[in-house]
Amino acid sequence: MTDHQLRDWIQACEKMENWVGHAKARRGWRLSGVQAEKELDRRNSTSKAR
Repeated sequence: MTDHQLRDWIQACEKMENWVGHAKARRGWRLSGVQAEKELDRRNSTSKAR
């Protein structure tokens, strides 16, 4: 995914987390968003190190 796509995915995960009612589903969206944020941070730190 591109950085832009990751940002879009993070926003979508946040929206879905708020939209769904079941705790397991919310947790799944939250974890997916957290993983995308970590990947984005990793990419940003790697590009700054260069």
